[in-house]
Amino acid sequence: MFAVGHLAFGYLLAKATAKILRIGEIDLPTVFMLSVIPDVDLVIPMLPHRGPTHSLILLALFFVPFYFREGKIIVPYFVALFQHSAVGDFSTSMGVMCLWPFSSEFYGLGVDMMGTVDLLAEGLSFLAAFALMVSAGDVRRIFKIKETFLFLVPPLGALFPVLLGKLPVPAGLIVPHCVLFTFFVGGFIAGVHNVVVGFFSRRN
Repeated sequence: MFAVGHLAFGYLLAKATAKILRIGEIDLPTVFMLSVIPDVDLVIPMLPHRGPTHSLILLALFFVPFYFREGKIIVPYFVALFQHSAVGDFSTSMGVMCLWPFSSEFYGLGVDMMGTVDLLAEGLSFLAAFALMVSAGDVRRIFKIKETFLFLVPPLGALFPVLLGKLPVPAGLIVPHCVLFTFFVGGFIAGVHNVVVGFFSRRN
């Protein structure tokens, strides 16, 4: 799955989980960052893409101590992270090393990332996520948040390689990638602006 799908599914599932658990508002920059962070293997030499950083076992073990410390409030963030491998990449023909370190085999459902099924899944999830962000007021909330530096992770780690042509993407997903790239860069700039304005306001 491409960045658009990971980000959309991460957001939708995290919001749904928070509502079910009655947690309230979630930290959106963290949710979006966690939705794509397993793809850090794209910039780590000698590490296979969709390898250890996509292991469902490692991801679960990583979150265990956070759950015992924070309780159910951490669950939406775990869902945002876990869906990257369990939903997005496991569905593809390339699959993931979901059982690493016990197995280095790649497991997947065989969906062609350049095919119609993936295009529809990612395109519709993007539209659903964007509609929910608008209706839930998350778009306005994001541009009011201070310290949104985590918004640099999606464009630099996932969206930018696609826009540069380093990762082939279906033509139907180019516009959603551009929209999200603009959104996250705008969120980062707004965060910097909010921090600067807050700093000078305190000094005055």
